[in-house]
Amino acid sequence: MHPVLEPIPVTGIILPGHFYVFCAEKDPGWDPGPIDQLYVLTREEDILPALELELCMILAECYELRQFIRCAEILDDCYEFRFHCWDKAANKEIGYSLFLHRLPTLAEKLAWARESITIL
Repeated sequence: MHPVLEPIPVTGIILPGHFYVFCAEKDPGWDPGPIDQLYVLTREEDILPALELELCMILAECYELRQFIRCAEILDDCYEFRFHCWDKAANKEIGYSLFLHRLPTLAEKLAWARESITIL
């Protein structure tokens, strides 16, 4: 595990029985991209390995992880993981965030759809 990631607190973030995805976008209306590039997190133990995958492997060509800044719930069902990274192309330190979004369940989507229909 990358040493910057080791002290990140993850307790209480993932609700049992729910699915989460990481994204570079805060807005929950983002396009997640191709299915073959997605993966879901279902346990708190998944968070740190997923951050390491994203920041230290997938984005390693662009950024070098330097410092953990914060983890905070910023929207309902969305946590921001904020870091300082070295932008290799720009040759400078930048702030970089990954957002952990909870995916709605079928029951939640059905309730939302039914509510939307009755409003019309």
